[in-house]
Amino acid sequence: MMHRAFQHKQTLFSKIVKACAFAVLLLGAIAPSVAQSPKDVILSIGDHHFGTDEFQYFYKKNNSQMNDDAKMLSPQEYMELFINFKLKVLAGEQMGLDTLASFMNELKGYRDELAKPYLTHVKFNDEMLQTAYYRTKHERKASHVLVQINEGRDSLQALARIQEIRQKWEAGADFNELAFQYSDDPSARMNRGELGYFSAFMMVYPFEDAAYKTPIGQVSQPVRTQFGYHLVRVEDERESKGQIAVAHIMKRLPEPGNDDGHGHAHAYRSEASLKSEMDSLYQLLQQGADFTSLAQEYSDDQYSARNGGQLQPFTESRMVPEFSQAAFALQNDGDISPVIRSPYGWHIIKRIKRIPVPQLDEISDQLREQIRKNPQISQHSRELFISELKKEYSFEMNTAIESELPKNLKTLISGETAMPGNIDLQAVLCSFGDEKVSVGDFISFLKAKNTNTVQPNQLLSDFVEDCLVRYENERLESKHPDFAMLMKEYHDGMLLFAVSEKMIWNKAAEDTLGLERFYEKNKSKYLGDEKFEGWVIKCRDFETRSKVDEILAQEPVDKQELLSIMNARNGGGVAVIDGVFKKGENPVVDFYVWNASRPAGLDEKITYVRGNKMSPEPKTLDESRGLHIADYQSELETQWLADLHKQNRIRVNKKLVKQISSLK
Repeated sequence: MMHRAFQHKQTLFSKIVKACAFAVLLLGAIAPSVAQSPKDVILSIGDHHFGTDEFQYFYKKNNSQMNDDAKMLSPQEYMELFINFKLKVLAGEQMGLDTLASFMNELKGYRDELAKPYLTHVKFNDEMLQTAYYRTKHERKASHVLVQINEGRDSLQALARIQEIRQKWEAGADFNELAFQYSDDPSARMNRGELGYFSAFMMVYPFEDAAYKTPIGQVSQPVRTQFGYHLVRVEDERESKGQIAVAHIMKRLPEPGNDDGHGHAHAYRSEASLKSEMDSLYQLLQQGADFTSLAQEYSDDQYSARNGGQLQPFTESRMVPEFSQAAFALQNDGDISPVIRSPYGWHIIKRIKRIPVPQLDEISDQLREQIRKNPQISQHSRELFISELKKEYSFEMNTAIESELPKNLKTLISGETAMPGNIDLQAVLCSFGDEKVSVGDFISFLKAKNTNTVQPNQLLSDFVEDCLVRYENERLESKHPDFAMLMKEYHDGMLLFAVSEKMIWNKAAEDTLGLERFYEKNKSKYLGDEKFEGWVIKCRDFETRSKVDEILAQEPVDKQELLSIMNARNGGGVAVIDGVFKKGENPVVDFYVWNASRPAGLDEKITYVRGNKMSPEPKTLDESRGLHIADYQSELETQWLADLHKQNRIRVNKKLVKQISSLK
């Protein structure tokens, strides 16, 4: 669907989520280090000091984002996490990981992206805030037709084409059929233009605005976005149900081409076998098994499995319908869905928490930030932003030189030693703040531009804008504490990831001997399935069973001896299956040993089992490698943190910690 394509479009900004996942889960953002007076220092590690405001802000931020209220921490408990995080980040700095060229280049890329919202002027008013809130509370369902602008079709041609398609709809053509026939959105061949439901900030803004301003059942006028021209047909509006936090156990569907060469999927990857596994897990849950443990051991969604299957909270329109409908159908916290199928696999879903749409005053700051970060919502242009910078930094232009530059542009660019008129390359062209920009700076700018197609006055205007924006960009950290805080978060998050990768994750994966030693010491933690060793006996009639029981009661005999005796004395009438059985391998064994449902046609008088349950044995390292690597990582981390605590003098101002209000 197109809006999900927009939503998942990768940008440099989105990649930080992966890079900083560990840091965000642990602490979220970390405030910049600033000079602290001794009375405000809540934590000191060696010569590094961290203030009460920083600790308090992030204690509140991270606890308020907990899905489970039971997991909220007191300030004293949170301080332990805070100390450990700071120790790891300082260790990374001591290793010089943040001085590597790769680290600095990546951080610069993030900064360039994060700085964009601060280098534009976005003014919002109460009307814009109310509009954004309404669209947060109400989801719209729409279809669309897209006509792209490309090498073979310019803007005017695309507009004429989209208008022609709209005329076909006005003449009575089915909109979804038009999408199927004419839309340049590739997904229209499958979904006939259907986009499903969406809400505020899920679409590019012009598309969103048209969808909410067009009456239900109608088709918008052509809408221009960076993708081309759209027609938007609005189908429905519904109130948002808010968000839901769930956990899930998942078995992924077989990958295409995973077959035996004859068009048959391998048994261990067939969809039927995966469904059977999920049915078995569902039965265990119905019998009281722990959802978290089963998710950790059996779910194919490895990222969420580590956290007991928990997913980030989502709205109904943010997930594929099959999954979101099943999740929102759960009525109470703790309820578990039956096994459901999505386009990606089989799932069992557990409801953790419903989160209604907050009141406007609760999310007004968040909405303002989203508006501010979206340049398409801006009510003022770049010119207004530049105008405000000029005023703030007391911009002054050397008007005498300014009047001479356009007339002598070609000579200036040519680099001739004799400059025209009274123009001096060292002369100040303009000044602002504590910056003085020379004519020579302007010449360097011109040589890097294609000046043939740009008017001289525009070139000078562009140069001034670049200078002012660069000047502002260099001062963002000092001018905007929230930006400085955000950059510190990204820096520390990337550094935590790098040092953890070096000291824990890679080490656990690459240290084969260490992992084997760890496995031998801890292998009893992960046991295999309970098994039954014995016989499944089926007799011709009850009289035959009595004779079999009589033989078995007298002395131990093996399978062949029993069959020989019965054949010699009674003409046979006995079938025996012997072996070691796991749950699910034999329905008769399942019935007698594990209280499963009675197999169809079973006659308990003549079919029974003899033998004993076997105590579960430890899984082999190959069978449980992922689990043991995770535990080995935890052991390495624990030892590393113990060493860091020994190596550093740590001082906590407990009096200040006690003064912080607990959210627990």
